[in-house]
Amino acid sequence: MAKLLKFSLIFLTTVLFWNYQDRKDFNEVFDEVEGKLVGPVAATDVQDHLYINDQPWGEFKEELPTASLKSELDSILKPIHANQLKLLNDTIAPITQSKWNRTVNMFKAKALSIDTFLINKNPYEWDTINIKVRQTPVFDVDYKFGVEGHPYVFWISKYDLEGFDAPLDEDTITYETFKAYQTGVDALIGNEERLKITYKKEMSALAKRLNAKRTDFRAPYIIENARGKEVFRDESGFELLAWNETYMTWWDSLFHQIIFWFFVLVWVILALAALGRSSNSHEDTATE
Repeated sequence: MAKLLKFSLIFLTTVLFWNYQDRKDFNEVFDEVEGKLVGPVAATDVQDHLYINDQPWGEFKEELPTASLKSELDSILKPIHANQLKLLNDTIAPITQSKWNRTVNMFKAKALSIDTFLINKNPYEWDTINIKVRQTPVFDVDYKFGVEGHPYVFWISKYDLEGFDAPLDEDTITYETFKAYQTGVDALIGNEERLKITYKKEMSALAKRLNAKRTDFRAPYIIENARGKEVFRDESGFELLAWNETYMTWWDSLFHQIIFWFFVLVWVILALAALGRSSNSHEDTATE
């Protein structure tokens, strides 16, 4: 029994130390803000994609055989590069099907397209390369929120919502897709008055260096409500941190798991041995 108690104490002390080290590492990587929920508010994110012959323009340019062709292409693309379709953090509320359609169509109308050709000049013959240049706006909407008194803006990625089939990066999302995304976020935090949000500390440090009044975070790592219940955890984000060896719990470490289960096995063996000795002792006492 003495061996079992001694080993149990060593086992418990080891696990407690691992948990303490986990919390210490956590505090070095993450920071927390807590307060009244602000939002969520829908904010547009319009990306400007440019294709030549259905190929990303940068890839197409790199495949051109001569510097003169690349220079000629740059001249053709100048008016398109000047026609920026980007629009970040422009809130649209309330979102209705008609307003959604008007916003999407506005960017589609601004997009340019050119059907032309490049002249490949070589010492023996001239050759023309037909090109179709298409500027495509990819319209997306994030559902952003914050915590009162803190200059941070958070949003949960569509890819991190359980059961939500997020669109590809190059696709303009539909109104129905956004409403499903909005419903998913509202189900997590929409009825909460206060939140505690855990995020990577390096982001706030970057904001301070840049003197930023507002800092955007793609996704918080943990969201808890006022009762301390966890309502969201960015599992893919934690997996990436563990893969990069930026942060992982002892349970995420195969080495620590092997030690833990070895401890469990030894503890069971010692416990069974102690029970056996105790049983034999009772039998000897009964015989006497």
